[in-house]
Amino acid sequence: MFNAQTIEQLVPLKQNPKLKPIIDLIITYNLDKEEYERMEVSNFMWSFDDEQTFRRMEAYREGLEKGEKKGEKRGQKIGLQQGKLETACNLLSKGIPIELIMEATSLSKNEIQKYHKVRT
Repeated sequence: MFNAQTIEQLVPLKQNPKLKPIIDLIITYNLDKEEYERMEVSNFMWSFDDEQTFRRMEAYREGLEKGEKKGEKRGQKIGLQQGKLETACNLLSKGIPIELIMEATSLSKNEIQKYHKVRT
């Protein structure tokens, strides 16, 4: 990733209206060297007035944002499921009938029993 010194060197380049979007992109996402090379940013900089290049950069940025949102949603879904399974196991260990746990957590009997086996 770019370090503070490198970013300071990039900031003056933002004065050029053709370079500003790409410099903002680099700074915002703190692209590492591999990402920088993968996007061929150095080549984009010299031909940034090319409309297609600009669209590719925008698409890349939008893709990063969508990927982050998708990852967050997936993590939340996994966390919610994990929480339900933990709660179900705790209740089962305390002698609560599995049918009541199934109703309260919307988990199947198989899911509860399988996770309880793994956990104990």
